[in-house]
Amino acid sequence: METSDPVGLYPLSSWQADYDWYHRESSKLPPGPARMEMADIERHFYETRPNPKVAEHCLSRFAAAMSYLDANSKSILVENLGVSGTDTSLMSNSVWFTLYRFYVTRPDAAVNMPIPLDVFMREAISDFENPPRPKGWQQSNG
Repeated sequence: METSDPVGLYPLSSWQADYDWYHRESSKLPPGPARMEMADIERHFYETRPNPKVAEHCLSRFAAAMSYLDANSKSILVENLGVSGTDTSLMSNSVWFTLYRFYVTRPDAAVNMPIPLDVFMREAISDFENPPRPKGWQQSNG
């Protein structure tokens, strides 16, 4: 489902609500390699959006972003860009917002294309040093 307004289709407030839900549900899992089941993530997206095509659009971007974060967490969640816990990690607002910027605006065919880590880190550090305050932005509790 391509759109000329990807941010309108997946607004920042929805991204924040999805991440807050994801973090809350993930924190209920026991420590270790346990991961939230994809079926649970899909259910959340389809239950929170009345249009199945919008749910699919948002789900694909969110899942790709969380997959990227998971694959690169040791490099991304360092110093001021993340807060590490025992077996979990919390991300800073700059990482959270950089993920949003990189993934929400991607066309369907490019959702899972890799982002070079150095490019992502440069943007996340820039967002950390000069925090953006776009419309709809709020401090994340996750």
